[in-house]
Amino acid sequence: MKIFNLFFLIIFFLAKSNLVFAFNFDANNPPSEIVKNIRNAKLTGQDRLTFLGFKIYDISLWSESNYFSYDKKFAISIKYKKNFVKNDLIDRSIIEMRKNHDMSDEQEIFFKKNMMRVFNDIKKDDTKTIIFDPKGSIKFYHNSNFNGTINDKGFARKFVDIWLHENSSYPQITKNLLGK
Repeated sequence: MKIFNLFFLIIFFLAKSNLVFAFNFDANNPPSEIVKNIRNAKLTGQDRLTFLGFKIYDISLWSESNYFSYDKKFAISIKYKKNFVKNDLIDRSIIEMRKNHDMSDEQEIFFKKNMMRVFNDIKKDDTKTIIFDPKGSIKFYHNSNFNGTINDKGFARKFVDIWLHENSSYPQITKNLLGK
């Protein structure tokens, strides 16, 4: 029993500590889709989501300036460490969006329909990148291939707030992305 308790404590520590896992986005070499869309993109922050010691994804935030602002173009890039089904990603996105923002049933239907168009099933080591334009759109890329744009200011803000809102599900990741 003591071995099990020790194992559980180690797993818990690993889940809470990103320091154990070495990861790094090269601040001088943003992904090609970011270079195409954001002039002089700068790495604002990065982190890794883990759950019970399992790596879920690495995430980075890139901006036009040295600081984050919703008034400037920015990109969020996610490198997945597990497989995910497109419908599960869409359902989880809606849950997270509703957590921080009001959303009508009509908006949810509209958002799901558009996410069905630009999302993919995810395989381990796939990368999803979104480019946020403050004018009200988001471009979606999967493994550097353009999947489409959603032109809706409400959706754009709600979607990026999955990771950037002060009440996100993972506040430490939000702080690290924002460089705080």
